[in-house]
Amino acid sequence: MAVTFVGHAQVRGKDALQLEVTAPTGVKLQVFFDPQTHLIVKEAATVGGVEEEILYDDYRAVEGVKLPHKIELHRAGDKYDISVTRAVISGTVGERVFDFPKKSQVQLPDLRALSRKSTRIRKPPTKSGRTTQARNLKKRWSSRATAG
Repeated sequence: MAVTFVGHAQVRGKDALQLEVTAPTGVKLQVFFDPQTHLIVKEAATVGGVEEEILYDDYRAVEGVKLPHKIELHRAGDKYDISVTRAVISGTVGERVFDFPKKSQVQLPDLRALSRKSTRIRKPPTKSGRTTQARNLKKRWSSRATAG
């Protein structure tokens, strides 16, 4: 990964320091920092062939860490405003948070059951199972050879 200082730029009418981050794959990301606070105020990149820009604002300390509570995403001509109402550092997330929501009283699939089922399907046969499969295959071929 390479980081290059590009220079000074304006972000929302304020001075910012611009860096260009280049990943080993060649993907480039422009990162803009506030020169006084050293906090990120903007990121810009081309993602999947589409220009994307993320602006960060309203930084507040959460357990001693400054986090943006206002994020503005611009992508493909659309604008998304994100307001952070609560932030926790290294907090516990309950398992129920990742459950599918119920809509219109329709029960959505049980992910655990689907996962167990797909694991059983993908599981390779045991060594003894492979030996049995090979023996059965030989029997089928030998019976065809003697029949013809």
